[in-house]
Amino acid sequence: MTRIVMACCAIFTIVSSLLFGRFYIQNNDYNYNLMIKSLEANKAEVYLLSKYISELAQFSPRHNEHDDYAGIMRKGGQNIYTKYPDLIDRNSLENVIYHHIQEVYAAKLSWLHFLDLIYVKLYASNTIISSRPMAFLEDGNYDISYLFSQAYCEQFWVCSKYVKNNDLDDGLIISEPHVDKDSNELTITIIAPIYINKVIVGDVHLDILLNGFAFLADYNVEHDTKDDVLQVNFYDSIKSELLSYKKSFYLDNRAVVNLYLSMLPVVAFFIGASLLSLLVVYLFKFKDMSDLIQQKAQLALLTDPLTGCYNRNIITHGLLINAFNQSVNNTVFVIDGNKIKHINDNFGHDIGDIAIVNIANILREVFRKGDFVVRYGGDEFLIIAIGLEMNDVDNIITRIHTELRASPVVDDIYVSVSIGVAECTSIADLDRAFKLADRALYQHKASRVDESIE
Repeated sequence: MTRIVMACCAIFTIVSSLLFGRFYIQNNDYNYNLMIKSLEANKAEVYLLSKYISELAQFSPRHNEHDDYAGIMRKGGQNIYTKYPDLIDRNSLENVIYHHIQEVYAAKLSWLHFLDLIYVKLYASNTIISSRPMAFLEDGNYDISYLFSQAYCEQFWVCSKYVKNNDLDDGLIISEPHVDKDSNELTITIIAPIYINKVIVGDVHLDILLNGFAFLADYNVEHDTKDDVLQVNFYDSIKSELLSYKKSFYLDNRAVVNLYLSMLPVVAFFIGASLLSLLVVYLFKFKDMSDLIQQKAQLALLTDPLTGCYNRNIITHGLLINAFNQSVNNTVFVIDGNKIKHINDNFGHDIGDIAIVNIANILREVFRKGDFVVRYGGDEFLIIAIGLEMNDVDNIITRIHTELRASPVVDDIYVSVSIGVAECTSIADLDRAFKLADRALYQHKASRVDESIE
């Protein structure tokens, strides 16, 4: 039973750990894939918007009959911020783009999510046109030219003007994770250049707040550069190639997002499941040991200490009762050792005990495993042969006598037995059968049928 429980517990531990690991990885895979799909959509959004603005800048006429945009820019507000408002007139590039981009913002096109900050940077005039107010620029005290400086651009990788040409092969660049000045949140920026006659004149920026991905709340973020490729690493408890499940995705040709999912929870689950299984095995083993001890204790109460046969307590025990319930054709043998007193008197009680044990051993060998060999008292034995019919009795008696003739007690000392037999149909019939067999035994002793045995 314990081996079966051990096998079941081992299967439980392995299967449950595999299922937990699969669920754990799939759940995080699902969230990771949602984030990647969102970033892919954001990339497309920025790319399309940059192409649209490039077309506007290339082909739109430099005049407009609408508001005095230069005046608006001088006053601030309207989500446009510039270093040089006096240089921007009604025919300027900034004016044209501002007019058209406001229409885009107002139209809320289906491919623009507006969940994060979208803004246009124009290098010549250090101008920013955004989809919503940028708090840190609203009061006009911040030096906006710093956001266009080479030092700032190269530090955070947020300006297409200062990157290598091959970094723009896919039309995009991805910034390093940085704390956004406006929201003060950790942000990744997707940038796409605006061209006029193949010259970069500005960028479209999309700031993506990483706290917008709820599952990242449990992750740490760090970045480094490997082989000139930006590695953005998200990890929970540890960042280890050995102890983590790693998943990678190229955001563009020089930026990779790596997710390190620690497998420690799976290891902890496996250890917990193993300990639980061990506890179950221990409890079953303890129960088996308790049952075995109890069985041995019960068996000791039913066992004759000299011969190892049953003692008289078996007659009223459930084992014998249950055996009788299985059959109505049973036979009772009453067997008594001959001249045991003579052996005791002449060779000592130790030799007499050996003679009794010799008889018991032969009886256990001749009778079947399911029969009850009982030392009834002294040198007298009671055998209850379950399911044995009278037709088989003579063969058994012959075998008993033959085995005893061939098995000396010690040296040339032999022992013989007298036997009485009776049929017994049930436990209730046992007393009657015993008396009949006992009477037959003494008749056998009296008759001395085979003097060589006696």
